[in-house]
Amino acid sequence: MDEDKNYIRFKNYFDLIAQVHSVVETKRGFKYLRVWRAMQLGAAESEKSNENTMFYVTTEIFKSYIVEPDSHIGHAVEHYGKHYLLEIAVYGNHQNVLQTLNSGDFVVVKNIHATQKSVYGNLTTTLDLHEDGTRFNRGIYLVPNNCNDPQFRLYQKTCRRMLELFTDKKNFKEFEMERRTSVNHPHVELMNRSLPRVNIVEKPSEVVEVPAESSSADSEDTMCAKPYSKIEIGSSIAVDYFMVDPKHILDGTICPLELMRPHRFEGFQVTLLDANHCPGSVMFLFEGYLIEEFAGGPVLCTGDFRADKTFMNRLDGPLNFLSEFRLARIYLDNTYFKLDQEFPTRKSAQKKLIKEIKAKRDKNIFIPLHRLGRESLLEETSRILKEPIIIYKEKLEIAELLNHFKKKIETRKSNRKIEVVKKEHNILKIPVSENSVIIDLSALHHLVGTRVATDEKREIIRISYSDHSSRTEILEFLKELSFESIYPASKEFTRKEMETMLEAGKEFKLEDLDKHLSVPDFRKKRSNAIEDNVFCQSPDI
Repeated sequence: MDEDKNYIRFKNYFDLIAQVHSVVETKRGFKYLRVWRAMQLGAAESEKSNENTMFYVTTEIFKSYIVEPDSHIGHAVEHYGKHYLLEIAVYGNHQNVLQTLNSGDFVVVKNIHATQKSVYGNLTTTLDLHEDGTRFNRGIYLVPNNCNDPQFRLYQKTCRRMLELFTDKKNFKEFEMERRTSVNHPHVELMNRSLPRVNIVEKPSEVVEVPAESSSADSEDTMCAKPYSKIEIGSSIAVDYFMVDPKHILDGTICPLELMRPHRFEGFQVTLLDANHCPGSVMFLFEGYLIEEFAGGPVLCTGDFRADKTFMNRLDGPLNFLSEFRLARIYLDNTYFKLDQEFPTRKSAQKKLIKEIKAKRDKNIFIPLHRLGRESLLEETSRILKEPIIIYKEKLEIAELLNHFKKKIETRKSNRKIEVVKKEHNILKIPVSENSVIIDLSALHHLVGTRVATDEKREIIRISYSDHSSRTEILEFLKELSFESIYPASKEFTRKEMETMLEAGKEFKLEDLDKHLSVPDFRKKRSNAIEDNVFCQSPDI
């Protein structure tokens, strides 16, 4: 539904598609159809002046339910705030329909009249469905369960996914106590009022994807599909792009989005999923007719992620809806897929870190880390060792913004220091003092093999602490999904690796491998290439 058109006609007449919350009767005999739409009504720039004056049934005027609210919908509105609820006064012959409804039904309400009037001395916005109005198709129409309209199915899925967040099945009691005051979460408020509009192109545009420089130790002869540091769908959607050059960021186009909640843009919607990598890391799930047009179906961009036991448990819980999709594409973090080695759990790696530090009590410890990540690890390590950990200024400032290192940790005096230093590409470039040990918290040394930096003058301890998935973890993750094709986002693929990944798909057949390889348009780079030789990827959406 076009939100801008709704508000152009607001204070006149408009149509609405929504999910039934409940039907109530007031003490004065008025009947209200109460619906929610998993969002606020109207365009971002127009809704603010209306939401604060909208009429709502209160405890004082409530008499009884005609249709009681489903507890999931009730808890959802309670959580997001009453501005997610629309209460429509229904008159005359249209009241006959109210008793046939159930909470959770999807309905189309046609020819609603929105106006402002004085209610109990206050200027209030009311929604009314007047009697009759046959020539305007005025009325309440139930959407059939078998409705196959793509936009409706997407909207239905949006509502269902938001309701899945509320697992409390206890009876929802709304009017036994004073109705809670609506508190708009700042992220919700920014999202609803500041979302950028996406320009829809009339014809599909070719995807422009810029290969990232390979950091693999493999020679050119063993490379395959190149990784992509920038993903663009058509000319309107980009992932990991704005960080490349801030000149692409338009004023007013950045706003925070909440996890596990579909956010609607013009022509598509995106849901953010916790990627279990570092603070703020997310996966992007794109859906909608614009995505269908350009990509052929839903697209999942994993970003950097760790599909460990903690993450996989979510696939049996909050993330189980992913198994319902037939994904057209997965842009996959395949950083360590080449490596046939299991990674220890983060907890096990932390225990090894603490053990190594304790064993070097007469040595200064240097831990090279990037600006973001491992904050909880450092806090917990300091607490267990009862030793302070010095952190370089830039990393500390970011960590404090994430509410780390705020609580005082009890420490004892130590003759040595444990210091976090900025991570360098070459670990030997890290300036450290004599009588020191460098502890490298990374699995990268397994990947680059003999090129790992060594120095007889200093001791380097390597602990395979990874925020990326191992090969086994990636395959277990893929087995939970149904998909058509995979695109590398970190490292190149070989043909054999592509085959292994695709075999994890529920419907993949070996004889279809060439078909899957042709989706990203693999091309031989050398005429004498063997099966694992170099291929280039040039997808078009």
